[in-house]
Amino acid sequence: MKPMKPKKQFYKTVLWGIEAVSINKSHLKKIKRSLELIKNTDNFLFRRVLRLKAILIFPGKSYYGAVYERKRIFIDQPKSIVESSVQFLASSIIHEAWHVYQYAHGTRKFDGRAERGAYIAQRKFLKKTGKKSELKWLDREYKTEWWRPEDTKDKKDSGYDKKGVDKANADFLDFLKQYRQNELKIKEIEI
Repeated sequence: MKPMKPKKQFYKTVLWGIEAVSINKSHLKKIKRSLELIKNTDNFLFRRVLRLKAILIFPGKSYYGAVYERKRIFIDQPKSIVESSVQFLASSIIHEAWHVYQYAHGTRKFDGRAERGAYIAQRKFLKKTGKKSELKWLDREYKTEWWRPEDTKDKKDSGYDKKGVDKANADFLDFLKQYRQNELKIKEIEI
């Protein structure tokens, strides 16, 4: 019989009613700075973001993130947190919160049309607060239609190929289940 691996230590903080969970405290600090930026920049978008129940950082290795609209939970990965500026991370949170808002108002098909609405909200915020290079990157990624998993080199590199998306979604659902059933080793902290 294989010995059980010890559970990873996660940290949790609550920011404006949104639970933020990660294995790294610095991720939580960056999420807080991103939420503060939204709050101080655009009250309308901040109210949309407050619809999120949780931002969970899955301990994976790709850039792929997903929102579970009905559950109002955004799951991202460390690479996205670490490699994004505070401004870009804030815009990503806005993007995913926009999908939660769309779901609350009857959207059930998250295709190009739904993505366009979230992209426009994200882009407007990033144009106000971010760097031109980040805006260019976002526009380029939007043109690749990231919501359509395909086996192209660019999508494989970022984790948006069919196999990568299917694996990430399965891992995310398992992670979400563990989180909701209190099976993760979580220590609450103040940030």
